[in-house]
Amino acid sequence: MTLALQTSSRATKVRLLLVLNSRAFTWWGHPIPTAALYYVAMFAFFLTSAVDVAMTHMWLMDVVNVAFLVAAMHFWWPIVGMDMIPHWPLSHSMKMVALLIGVPIESFLALALLTATRPAASMYSVSSTHAGAGILWIGAEAFTFLALIPVFVQWLRFEGRRTARIDAELDAAYAASGTELTPVGPAGARSGSDR
Repeated sequence: MTLALQTSSRATKVRLLLVLNSRAFTWWGHPIPTAALYYVAMFAFFLTSAVDVAMTHMWLMDVVNVAFLVAAMHFWWPIVGMDMIPHWPLSHSMKMVALLIGVPIESFLALALLTATRPAASMYSVSSTHAGAGILWIGAEAFTFLALIPVFVQWLRFEGRRTARIDAELDAAYAASGTELTPVGPAGARSGSDR
């Protein structure tokens, strides 16, 4: 989004800013609707007959895949994206919490499919449903923990920059006060002209 705003024409920038500052985007960018869209969509699709209907109508499956892609991009943007979500920026600690909250949710979905006695769709077998659930479980948790790495690295870099900025401000304030540090030698003896 930052790149789009920096490189687009003035008219495009105005339109993008209107969208980013709209009430609809403010609501859509909130973490709770984001998580609900991301997780509820998975449960609604895989644990109902929706998967069977979509698999028998491939145009509908294409629509579902695009919808899942948009939901996933929406979920991951505030967590690993460099652009901050307007109105609802997440702190680094909250990004990690948002990732870890998903672990039990995704595990529950995978367990529900692993223990299913019927296939998820008519063209699947029970064993292929269980195999897919296993891939979902292992893949989702692996990607969740892998995503913690860049978030943690971003957090460390942010704290390093913040500490350097605070140190620079303190040094500037101390220099502006006109006071000089007097070096102290062994046993508290003053050095230089202060002796």
